[in-house]
Amino acid sequence: MHEYSIVQSFMQMCEDYVKQNECTKVLSAKIKAGVFSGIELSLFERALEGFKEGSVLEDAKISYVIQPLKILCRDCHTTQEVQTPICPSCHSQNTEVLDGEEFVLLSLEME
Repeated sequence: MHEYSIVQSFMQMCEDYVKQNECTKVLSAKIKAGVFSGIELSLFERALEGFKEGSVLEDAKISYVIQPLKILCRDCHTTQEVQTPICPSCHSQNTEVLDGEEFVLLSLEME
């Protein structure tokens, strides 16, 4: 389960930001979670709950922006939000993913 290593990286990033800004804790964090990121959000949340006790994230409110998969079809030149990287208009697999693969920290509110 790679969500544990992602949680550890996320927590380290938050701790680094807290130190850099001479703060003591994170009040809230917003994460952009692409539906095609390969991260199971429920497992990430469960792992985070288990690890954040005693950390700068202990009382933080974590929110998520769920980003749908958005593709550009190189054959019919349409841009669409889809479930799989196959064009629903022409059924081509010759597509480029424009959004929905990322798992990114968007913002932190610290004190």
